[in-house]
Amino acid sequence: MLQYAAAANRWDIYRQQTLFLRRYLLQPSGHVRWKTDSSHRQKLGSNAAIDDLRIVRALLAGARKWGAASDHRLAKEIADALLRDNRTGNLLADHYNTEDGAKAETLTSSYLDPASMFVLAKEDSRWLPVAEASLKLLTEAAQPNGFYRKTYNLARGEWTDPAGSDRNMIDTLLAAIHAQEAGAPPVPTLRLVQALWSRDGRLYGTYRDDLQAASADESPAVYALAVRLLEQAGEAERAKPLRSRLAQLAVQDPASPFYGGFLDPATLECYSFDNLQALIVENGKRKQQ
Repeated sequence: MLQYAAAANRWDIYRQQTLFLRRYLLQPSGHVRWKTDSSHRQKLGSNAAIDDLRIVRALLAGARKWGAASDHRLAKEIADALLRDNRTGNLLADHYNTEDGAKAETLTSSYLDPASMFVLAKEDSRWLPVAEASLKLLTEAAQPNGFYRKTYNLARGEWTDPAGSDRNMIDTLLAAIHAQEAGAPPVPTLRLVQALWSRDGRLYGTYRDDLQAASADESPAVYALAVRLLEQAGEAERAKPLRSRLAQLAVQDPASPFYGGFLDPATLECYSFDNLQALIVENGKRKQQ
């Protein structure tokens, strides 16, 4: 939401989210809790490196846009905590728990966000080797068929995805977007998206390595991320039908209080990630117009 607010020039949402961050998610250590319950009484001590990086980058963007010096300081505080506690060699472990000091032994490829790290490196040179190592590993994760390896064992220094495991498209698309933003065009993934859409007129949530869908589920986030990937690569025309399919997945009844949102009206089940990725894409569309 911070990312959307900064990009859409929505100071009201940006300030609401920074207040929520400071009040309920920020730990004294500088880490950001990845989850809190609705009462905010039970607060997990664990962070998620990818979320912290997203927040840091959005705070830096907001600080530049609105001159919020306190948000710049907060971004540095969170970034310092990542380097201090999540760092293993020149890579960031997926999570760190302040309650017991336990650090993940793994790194997920979609957590590799070298572009954000290079932004941080302009202010703090300690981030440069982390950014370079992350970009190198992200490049290694890219497969010729367009998918990305998912899980890297930091202690063993090797990828540990089980042979024949299904490929989650959100993981692959996020990794590809991060690679693209860092100057490593994910050409095989762009070809994969175009080939799957041309063949099926759909993008599914999971695939096998033979490019057959592992389920019939469609995710708004998959379409939104695919649109972002294509448009960032200058393929706006190819992204249009995917935008149309994304819109079709939204609640279509104008009389519904959830009109235009992404959820199951029968169960009211929804995912913030779906709705937020769609918001980011919609904001990008308005800017193009």
